[in-house]
Amino acid sequence: MCEIIYFLKCEFIDGHVEVQLDYDVCEEDGQGPTASAVITFDHATQLGVEELADLIDLALHMNDKTWFEELSSQYVKTKAGASIR
Repeated sequence: MCEIIYFLKCEFIDGHVEVQLDYDVCEEDGQGPTASAVITFDHATQLGVEELADLIDLALHMNDKTWFEELSSQYVKTKAGASIR
């Protein structure tokens, strides 16, 4: 989870990341820490072809078909816009 948050936060998308880590020391059944994250993205950020390709690879690695399709669509639009310039 930390690698994905770092990847999105530091490399590609401007946004705010809030991570909450809870650990109950009173638990006797050996429960470990509980982590959660809220990520708020700036949807106006324009990614380049290389950044989109990296995110497409990540979507494939995560087996996220919906994200893959959204990124692929954006990739095609960005690539077409870059070739016009």
